Amino acid sequence: MMEYTVCTVSVLFILAAGAKVKTTPNPNTYVEEAIQIFNTIFHKYDLNVPPRKNFPDPLWLGVNVHVSHVTSLNLIEQSLESTIDLELTWDDNRLGWYPQNVYEIAVNKDTIWVPDISIDNAIDVPALIDDPRVVIKHEGRMYWHRRFKIKTSCVTNATALTDDCEIVIGSNLLNDRVVDFKMNDSSCDPSQAVTSHELRIDDVTVEKRGERRWLKDNVTFPEYVCTLRLTRTGCCSNGGDSGETSYFLGSNNDNTNGGARDQITKFVLALFTLLSMKLRIMLV
Repeated sequence: MMEYTVCTVSVLFILAAGAKVKTTPNPNTYVEEAIQIFNTIFHKYDLNVPPRKNFPDPLWLGVNVHVSHVTSLNLIEQSLESTIDLELTWDDNRLGWYPQNVYEIAVNKDTIWVPDISIDNAIDVPALIDDPRVVIKHEGRMYWHRRFKIKTSCVTNATALTDDCEIVIGSNLLNDRVVDFKMNDSSCDPSQAVTSHELRIDDVTVEKRGERRWLKDNVTFPEYVCTLRLTRTGCCSNGGDSGETSYFLGSNNDNTNGGARDQITKFVLALFTLLSMKLRIMLV
């Protein structure tokens, strides 16, 4: 009985002592694991080969467009200027690992395969504002985020107050046999967009198209289309704060009347100056 009691007390003492011991994470462990991950997943990796795991099925791309700013809508040029955040997601099973401490890494886009994606209805070279590195999750999911300032074509109607302007994401090199857009993983979000006082975003719709056969015979090139419904509020076109500002000549608003008064005043002053000069000549 005595031996059993001593044994029990000893076990409890050891457990109590062990409960107070806290293991401190070793930062070297994280660094060593990260180095090992890079050395392992990029061994014999070929960035020229698309990661088509389920060949002959295409590689599915997720497209997330976040409209952060709508600058202007040019009715004469029929163009829309905006700033967007474009995030592409896809799976590359060659770049996965079993994590212990490192669950994601970031790499330069030049070191991995990335989809050749463009803004198909751009009418000027997109200005790249932010281009961070590609984030790779341990399960092989890729996240590529970029911010652009873009100028896209938009068919406008000068007699209407509402226009539907598209932002079209596609590829001129990769057809739908190689890549395609996965609508369940795609979105277009203008909810946080800042717009000028002349414009208001009333609605947004998304769709997938694939009828650009002119690029190559018997091949379809897919497109992801984000359509913004923009309404012209009529505000501030002449620098005023009132919504009564007119876009047309012959308006009776204060700005037009003020401009007319200025023109009449200048005419009267010029006539008075001319008559004064003529009177002086006659007196001489």
